Amino acid sequence: SPRKFPIYDQYVDKLLRAYRDEYPFAMFSADDLKEYGKFKEVVNQFQVYFGLEEIPVRQLDNFLWLYGKKIFAQPAKP
Repeated sequence: SPRKFPIYDQYVDKLLRAYRDEYPFAMFSADDLKEYGKFKEVVNQFQVYFGLEEIPVRQLDNFLWLYGKKIFAQPAKP
């Protein structure tokens, strides 16, 4: 149920780690994010740390994915 649960993705993973390196919202390793329970906990900690509790999980998940993709996606080769 994507409306209630965040979706793990490589861009979300990279973005959460980048935020972790700048802000002390959670302590986790890259491998932790591959365990869904820990991943969900990290997303919840992100939400609380940045005061985003009113934002639906689906909307936060979309932000993390889109912003992560914008920052970390490799440009298409011509």
